[in-house]
Amino acid sequence: MAAIKLKKIIAQKDISSLLNNLINSLGGDISIQDIDEQLLFGDEPDDSSGKYKIDLKGTTLGWVRGGENARPIAALLNYLANRELERRSIAIETLENYR
Repeated sequence: MAAIKLKKIIAQKDISSLLNNLINSLGGDISIQDIDEQLLFGDEPDDSSGKYKIDLKGTTLGWVRGGENARPIAALLNYLANRELERRSIAIETLENYR
């Protein structure tokens, strides 16, 4: 199965818009980074900001940086990554059933 990339999840128009609205309403100083700590969304994080892992079945996909307000963004991204994995698994299972 192809690897799930945090960048692809965030790039979806509806998710990008949702993240933007949530981050603005939570205070704004929140950023999302990939596993290599490359900035994917938001502003460059302050070194003193908190760091919350985005995890998919034991594999780190990236980080959400910011204060306590960043924690729900990390939880949302964890949920979205797991949902994407489930969606792909169902698609593969369906294709195998038709072979």
